[in-house]
Amino acid sequence: MQFPESWLFSMIDKDIKSEDLSDMLTMSGLEVEDLSSFVNYSHENILIVKVIDIIFEDCSNSISICLLDDGSGDVNKWGVYSGIGIKIDSKVALCRGLIIPSVLDKNVVDSLKQKQFIGEVCLLSSLDRIDNLKKIIDSGIDFKLGDYFYKNFNLGEKIFNIKLTPNRSDCLSILGIAREVSALTGAVIRHPQYDLITPNISDVISPRIISDDLCGRYSGRVIRNLNTNVETPNWIKERLIKSGQNCVSVLIDISNYVMLEIGVPSHIYDLDEIEGDLVVRKSKKNEKITILNGNELHLDSGIGVISDDNDILCLAGVMGAKKASVKNTTRNIYVESAFWKPGLISGVARKYKINSEAAHRFERGVDYLANIDCLEKITSLIKNICGGDVGPIDDVIVDLPKEKIVSMRLDRCCRVSGVNIDKNIVCEIFNKLGMSFNEQNDIFYVNSPSYRFDINIEEDLIEEIIRIYGFDNIPSLPPATEAKMICLSETNLDRHDFSKLMVCRDYQEVINYSFVPSDWEENYSDNHDVIKITNPIANHMSVMRSSLIPGLVKNVTYNANRQCTRIRLFEIGRVFRKDYNVLEDESNVANISQPTYLSGIAWGSLVEDQWSEQPRLIDFYDVKCDVESLFGKRISCLRFYPDIHKALQKGKCASITLDGNHIGFIGVLNSALTLEAGLMSPPVVFELDMKYLTQIKLPKTEIISKQPFIIRDISIWIKKNIEFQIISDIILDTISSNNELSIVKDFKLFDIWIPNKGSEYFDLGEKSIALRFYLQDNITLDEDRASYCMDIIVNNLSREVNARRRV
Repeated sequence: MQFPESWLFSMIDKDIKSEDLSDMLTMSGLEVEDLSSFVNYSHENILIVKVIDIIFEDCSNSISICLLDDGSGDVNKWGVYSGIGIKIDSKVALCRGLIIPSVLDKNVVDSLKQKQFIGEVCLLSSLDRIDNLKKIIDSGIDFKLGDYFYKNFNLGEKIFNIKLTPNRSDCLSILGIAREVSALTGAVIRHPQYDLITPNISDVISPRIISDDLCGRYSGRVIRNLNTNVETPNWIKERLIKSGQNCVSVLIDISNYVMLEIGVPSHIYDLDEIEGDLVVRKSKKNEKITILNGNELHLDSGIGVISDDNDILCLAGVMGAKKASVKNTTRNIYVESAFWKPGLISGVARKYKINSEAAHRFERGVDYLANIDCLEKITSLIKNICGGDVGPIDDVIVDLPKEKIVSMRLDRCCRVSGVNIDKNIVCEIFNKLGMSFNEQNDIFYVNSPSYRFDINIEEDLIEEIIRIYGFDNIPSLPPATEAKMICLSETNLDRHDFSKLMVCRDYQEVINYSFVPSDWEENYSDNHDVIKITNPIANHMSVMRSSLIPGLVKNVTYNANRQCTRIRLFEIGRVFRKDYNVLEDESNVANISQPTYLSGIAWGSLVEDQWSEQPRLIDFYDVKCDVESLFGKRISCLRFYPDIHKALQKGKCASITLDGNHIGFIGVLNSALTLEAGLMSPPVVFELDMKYLTQIKLPKTEIISKQPFIIRDISIWIKKNIEFQIISDIILDTISSNNELSIVKDFKLFDIWIPNKGSEYFDLGEKSIALRFYLQDNITLDEDRASYCMDIIVNNLSREVNARRRV
């Protein structure tokens, strides 16, 4: 909200400096983001003069001497123009107090001794380089000779720029800010005075309101025989420009002026372009409207519109159509002021990419009792500036918000604020805020004003009391509490521990939005029952994510497009799925599951380019190793099973289980999604449910044997379809069930051989695997004992999977 200090102070009966007021507003919750002069003080000597004659032109030095009229009646004044070709009788800007340029011919200067040198002139169009002067010049303000830009247009005044929170729609006007200042300082508000215009014609347009849930009130009046070729008065233009608005035409400027002053938007139709009745309704699918900025929109169904018998004339609460817009030839108008329900206006402007001051206010809530006041103010200004014949106001009330009575307990207010606020002070604050109330047994029953849509619960009233009471008046008392050491369980890890683990594996953490495009859910998660967002921050972020993978793929694409050849990223965050078994409580929303996932992605080279390593793309097993490193001692309970996932390649995808529980998946992104992402090679991704990662086993201490390891290798034949995980499980079960095998400390797979076609072993349908065992005891191991252990393991494999030794 931007506005000049003079406009605000015209409504406040209080002598206060802008700097002090800025601090006061900021401390009350209305953050003053900027307070600065409209034009820098150094330009105070610029005034308007007229060129009477051109005395001398020096083409070689590109300089002219002009005879000037500054409005004082003395025409014996001259100035210098840095150029040639300046027009006689044109209005120019003069900067006083400069010295005569040395490049002027001395004889010429001597010939002008009888005349007064008053400065250097420049074209008005050249002033657009100076701060905000371009806005003043382009607005078409009528400049008078002798007018000082800085003084006559009050260009040195301070401009407030307030950063409002979305709940304070009542402060989107000068009147709203004045109400706030009045509550903070006790100043009396001077409401703007307007002439109450008596209707002199009987013309009335009564709209048909079909959608009660869209429009709660619709007021309007007819004004005929206007002269719209007049200029907007300078005082209106100045205030609009200093408030960041553009001056368009007299009718539009008046409508914008009243909106900024009292916070109620309005719309003006060209009455001669309305065909038949006005109808307030919701749009049908693919209805068309060309709005004021020239864009043609194809509307979805359910969008609020105002139409006549043939066309849509306005996008309700957002922007009017070009068809019925006012022009310089307009002579008859219909002025509308309506109350649009915030819930149905919200998001429409963003959906169709429209920048609308009206929508900005309507979607936050506009005073529904100020429509008539708005129309009277607009009518008064139009009548006094453009003339015309005025019809009566037609006010249709359909469904206004019900009066809200919010209760507040005094003791609750004192507990929340930490200050014992006297009951009389609370009463005084409510009166300053314009809130009527009743008090019984230290409980206040407060009527929320029609312009305050943010007062709904007890805490809202407490916040108002604290704001006006003053945060500076609340004593700063350090909290007193007993210091206790909280012992954290060593078996529980949190997300920060896993962030450190991932960073140690050379991954970088990212944080993405939880809002994603709907096609991501279908393409990556095959999720057709998505959770839609009622009011998305952008059209392409319309649903809640059920996976972190799509966001990570987008991150990889962004970095790959910027010449990154090796990317490792991870994210820890919530995902959202519909689950009708979830009940409402303090941490859950009914029917919505919100687990926390750890997801990662790796793309590009395995290692950075270097002379000692041959370049190789990262593969499935590299990332599988990263996943296994997260589980520490629990890796023995971790299992990877071949699986199918819509977003991943067949044969390069696995589900992950821990102690029999499905905890996630890992795989290589499929070709279609890789191509869609614009990547040269597919990334490897994984996703894990954090619920199963945070519980760990405590490490057990063991005495390390001083004896050396004995290494034994065995090769066995097994069927081709038998996975190594099955062999590993059999060996581990065999070791754990036989105390004699306690000397087998570890084993690993180090070779696989599958016979080629034509080999004598090919028709057997078998493959050969080579296992290496590490044996150790507290005493020296002999060959017989080592061979005995190997025989037990081989015999057990033979019994379970028909394995046989390869000789």
